[in-house]
Amino acid sequence: MSLRKTVALDKNRGYIRNAREIVHRLPILSQALSPERNPGMKPLIEKREKTETAVPIGRVIDKILHSHVPRTAAEIGRIGLLWDKIVGAIIAENTRPAALKEKTLLVHVNSSPWLHHLHFLKEEIILKVNDALGENVITDIIFKIGPVP
Repeated sequence: MSLRKTVALDKNRGYIRNAREIVHRLPILSQALSPERNPGMKPLIEKREKTETAVPIGRVIDKILHSHVPRTAAEIGRIGLLWDKIVGAIIAENTRPAALKEKTLLVHVNSSPWLHHLHFLKEEIILKVNDALGENVITDIIFKIGPVP
């Protein structure tokens, strides 16, 4: 049964008759739509200040991306770009960095023998990655069989 049919069934059973009644029954919506009813509370939606000059859209997009893209996403991108130089061409053909969670790098490997071999090179790869990035970004690597483009 739809909400309209339910509302129309019986006004005496306590059903909400219209959208205005919904607003009055829910204090938070009432506050958002008419802050003068609750003078001690702030409105949910604040008006932003108007700027005097136009701002280039590229600057706005950069600001949004920098504020919303987690640092780990940016770091995994940097690792991905430098991966061939960090591990060398042969290893890079068979592996790809897939994710970074906290300070653990997940690396997809295309076969079990490569996975086994890379466990022996784990500490060396950690040092090379941190050296290439110029800071201690990772402390551990997890190798997992997965897609390698």
